[in-house]
Amino acid sequence: MNAETLHSINDETIEKLARLIRKSRRIERLLKALLSRAFLWREEADRIAGASNSPDLVRQARDAGLRNLLLTTLTPIKSTDGRDTRAGQYSLSPEGRLVVLIALKESNKKEQA
Repeated sequence: MNAETLHSINDETIEKLARLIRKSRRIERLLKALLSRAFLWREEADRIAGASNSPDLVRQARDAGLRNLLLTTLTPIKSTDGRDTRAGQYSLSPEGRLVVLIALKESNKKEQA
């Protein structure tokens, strides 16, 4: 964990992400799935979230505090037409996993209060 990442993880970051999780079940499903796997293909993220806009959900999560913690990797693949292309994979950094776990716990506390 570098100094910039440590600096960006604070109570305000956790609370902002927890509010977003409480507001959006789609983001909650996406983040829980990212915790349970090494990565998600973009199409998997769409299905799990229940929407066809996972890139926007990822953007919202990044804006809420996961900026350098929710990663996108473009992986070379062959398309169904046999052409070279790249497919997106989403993953959480180790620090991102910690932030998401804490934010999920916080979001549950607020809902139960």
